[in-house]
Amino acid sequence: MATLIDSCFADAPPIAAEVARGVTRLFCRSDLFAICEVPLPNGRRADMMAIDAKGC
Repeated sequence: MATLIDSCFADAPPIAAEVARGVTRLFCRSDLFAICEVPLPNGRRADMMAIDAKGC
């Protein structure tokens, strides 16, 4: 079964997917929800971000 990270970085080199998976695990250990490819207000994009239970 594919995970969200697998789908977000499907076209990325294998090392990028492995790094994203590791970052996601780190976020989860801190009780954070990982999201990928987030557009930013300045027009740029964040590859990975995290949200806590309060939405911060």
